[in-house]
Amino acid sequence: MTRRELNRWIAITFVALFLPRGAEAREPTPSPPPSDPDERAEWFERLTPEQRDELRKRYRRLQGLPDDERRALERRAERWRSMAPEQRERARERWKRFRDLPPEARRQLRENMRRWRDLPPKERRRLRRRFERFQKLSPQQQERVRERARKRRTTR
Repeated sequence: MTRRELNRWIAITFVALFLPRGAEAREPTPSPPPSDPDERAEWFERLTPEQRDELRKRYRRLQGLPDDERRALERRAERWRSMAPEQRERARERWKRFRDLPPEARRQLRENMRRWRDLPPKERRRLRRRFERFQKLSPQQQERVRERARKRRTTR
């Protein structure tokens, strides 16, 4: 493994370690690992024994993933690192709300997300515009639209 690859995997493992199980940061959260190998060794030594054990465990699990899953995780970690702190906080809050949903609601949300992802781009743009128009309606108008949608669903 090249130094660049090692640095990348350390960064991915860091994200996985300190944003575990739904992007909840543990307290206290150490700074990200430095890119310089000597500084990285010092950084690792400053971790608590529990953090080091968890980092090792997650690194071994990461190494055992199929290549396509590792690449997908790498893309997500890169996206996380590129987010502004406010974006990360919003992502943590969304994950917390998702995690607190009942299992059936989570399943339905996943299904809706899959259906959205499968829509052609033109259809997604059309639906976004429609939603933007909906958001500009007054609360009373929004409720009337919701009620009409409920009636249509029950008559199908």
